[in-house]
Amino acid sequence: MIPNMRIGLRGFWKRGKVIIITKSVIDALVYEIPVEKTLRYHYAPMPAEIVNRKTEEERSWVWYTIYMESSTKLEHDDRVTIGEKNFKINKLSDWTQSGFLSYEAIEDFTEYL
Repeated sequence: MIPNMRIGLRGFWKRGKVIIITKSVIDALVYEIPVEKTLRYHYAPMPAEIVNRKTEEERSWVWYTIYMESSTKLEHDDRVTIGEKNFKINKLSDWTQSGFLSYEAIEDFTEYL
């Protein structure tokens, strides 16, 4: 049985507005659709031990680990704005049975809103 970490992570979360930008293909055109949600999240710089396992080119990027409640599932290449920081999702770790999702993300310096 997998423990549900929702109660244990109660003080870990921040609650706030997050803008999620997903890509959709409609009539052979790619559209970026922004959606604003209020949800619980936490983000922190990725530990150096994990960044050092990335390829040489990827090590120069600014990496973050983002945790979100499991009600919102993002995909690779989705973009997220939390506060003043923009992120691009690179990898999803599905921990929905424990009550959250974990993402590897890079800081995105693209102005899109």
